[in-house]
Amino acid sequence: MNVFDKLTESIKNHNLIILMTHARPDLDGMGSACALKKFIESLGKKVLIVKPKIITNYSLERAINLYNNDFDLNFTSEDDILKMLDKESLVIVLDTNSMKVVESPKIIDNAANIIVIDHHCKMDNLINSTVMDYEDDKKSSVVEMIAEYLKYNEFKLDKVTLTMLLAGMEIDTNTYNLKTTENTFKMAGYLVGEGADLILKQELLKEPKEEKLRRYAMLKDSYEIANKMHVCVLDDEIYSPVDLSLIANDLLSFDGVKAAFTIGRISDDTIGVSARSMGDINVGAMMLKLGGGGHLASAAAQIRNKSKTEIIDELTKVIEGDEYESNTTQRC
Repeated sequence: MNVFDKLTESIKNHNLIILMTHARPDLDGMGSACALKKFIESLGKKVLIVKPKIITNYSLERAINLYNNDFDLNFTSEDDILKMLDKESLVIVLDTNSMKVVESPKIIDNAANIIVIDHHCKMDNLINSTVMDYEDDKKSSVVEMIAEYLKYNEFKLDKVTLTMLLAGMEIDTNTYNLKTTENTFKMAGYLVGEGADLILKQELLKEPKEEKLRRYAMLKDSYEIANKMHVCVLDDEIYSPVDLSLIANDLLSFDGVKAAFTIGRISDDTIGVSARSMGDINVGAMMLKLGGGGHLASAAAQIRNKSKTEIIDELTKVIEGDEYESNTTQRC
């Protein structure tokens, strides 16, 4: 039995299916959850999506508002889901394999049956005791994986959900520049062929002018931390991990930059590091040494109870201590 049939069989064998992504969700995880929800409903099963505690992604906010005009997302709170969970329930986690960043560790701790669908490399604090794992770190995004699954099942989606998926793929690949393969383009073509709206996708991906200008202003203080590796250290305001990743993407777009890092506070006691590369520097291995993880070209770490200065020093030592260039065969 292949992985797609096994996933469908697992869904059919449970009465209640709970879908959850990582905290501070994005269009890759939540778009995939919306698409999978529709497929599961077509099987006659009750399915709920865990309500995000915080949404900081502008594209996702727009997509949710648009989606709710036509469909009921049926977000359900953590407390309500905990009351419903039993041995016949199935929890499907999308776009993370780590307890550190999952939307609700409590639901995971109380779930008897868990499936992980993810495209990231293995991180610390893995979600254990799963009944099935559908994981592939060679895929660009969870959207790519879910698109393959829906295509295999010949399931037809509506325009809005298809567009959410296409936008999620575009964001996770940084406009098809990172972790993009022939299959990525095939699945993008499949979504367009099924009815994804390219104009609507552009609307979803737009961001407020003031936010983009604010981000560009921060880049003025970036500097070269090592050969063709640049870092942008933010002030002491609290930023979202999305802010950090967008700044790293912007920094990577500059001529002469092969790897980009953003360091900033994401909570009172936690500093976030977002890392991006063109693929010839393994930032995933670097972030792993800082307690995080990710891919060859896209990675992050969250470090508690340390100052930004300490983390800059640690990052410098990691860069100087190993050879990360030309390591494209190692993805994680």
